[in-house]
Amino acid sequence: MTDFEQAVKAAAEKAVLKFVQEGQWLQPNYESRLKVPAEWVAECWQLVDRDKLKQKIAERLEIRKTRRLAPNCGQNCFLNNAEVSR
Repeated sequence: MTDFEQAVKAAAEKAVLKFVQEGQWLQPNYESRLKVPAEWVAECWQLVDRDKLKQKIAERLEIRKTRRLAPNCGQNCFLNNAEVSR
């Protein structure tokens, strides 16, 4: 392989790595996304029981906070069975 061919190959590899690292291959096309009417979204939010939502969020926050305070909790720790993603 000549120096030129090696340089082209290295440049191509670098460009592909940069493309993947910057997440450009995952960017959605915003021009073709589904347009959801604002009124419909507002109606959906009106159906949400906000007190129940707040309670669920508070439970998750409490578990996460406890995990931070006791990160080395043993295998039988109650936190291992909690339904919150780490």
